This record gives sequence, C-alpha cells and structure tokens, in this order.
Amino acid sequence: MTELLTVGEAEAIKATKALADKAIEAFGGSLIGRKGRSIKTRTRRKPQETTPPDYGGLAGEWERYYRVAEVFERKAIDQDRGDLRHNIILELATAQQRNGDKPLSDPTLFRIGSYVVADYWRNLNKTPVKVCILTGLAQKPDYGNCNLSA
Repeated sequence: MTELLTVGEAEAIKATKALADKAIEAFGGSLIGRKGRSIKTRTRRKPQETTPPDYGGLAGEWERYYRVAEVFERKAIDQDRGDLRHNIILELATAQQRNGDKPLSDPTLFRIGSYVVADYWRNLNKTPVKVCILTGLAQKPDYGNCNLSA
C-alpha cells in the first residue's frame, strides 16, 4: 500500500537530496568508499613507525642481538615494540660485557630476551593509580589503611 507524502515532507526530502549532492560535489565523492561503503566500515590498519629504523648496517654481535630482539618484539603492544627491541639489544650487550671474552650461546641470548619481555609485562601490569571512592582523589591503593566507616 502506497502512502502519499505531504507537501512539507516532499520538500524536506528534496532539500536533503540537494544538500547531499552539494556535499558530494564539494568532497569529490570521497565520502563514499568503493562499492558504496561508508567511511565507518573501512578496515583498520596497524599503526606503523613513522620512520622505521634501518638495521641493515649491523654486523657481528649486534646483528645477533637484533635477530633475537626481532623474535621477541612481537610480544609487546604495537606502540612499545621499538622500545622493547632496543631494551633487548642493550640488555644482551650488557650481558656480553659481564661475560667477558667468552661469547654467549644462542639459547642464552633467547633466555635473556624472554626475561626482558617478562620484565616489560611485569612493569606494564604494576598496580596503577586508582581513584578513591571515598575522597575522589587519585592515589595508589593502600588497602591496609582503608577506612570504610567514614
């Protein structure tokens, strides 16, 4: 069953279509993606480093450290991967200095890398600052001195 529109409804529809046509002309059709998809349904892309560092010039022990760090960097949050990579490389170099002239074996390098990743997650998951429900102030939780009778 077809209902007829009132004059006011028809004018409102024409005005809306005219505004839509003006917007498409102004933005060159960029408001609509391929095959008529709207902007909201676009797939998300992973954030990438703005200028990815070039590790092609590494040689010797530093290249070994980079290869180990490359394995473990995927275990971090995207925004922290570069930092974790550098932390692993520096920790491996420090361990080599402590070891002296004797080179570290590959299993030792990977064990040290896993310890750095564990330390990363341990530091990330430390007790955060929370808001007190009694005072409304941000503070570290001190459950021993919690006075709920106030």
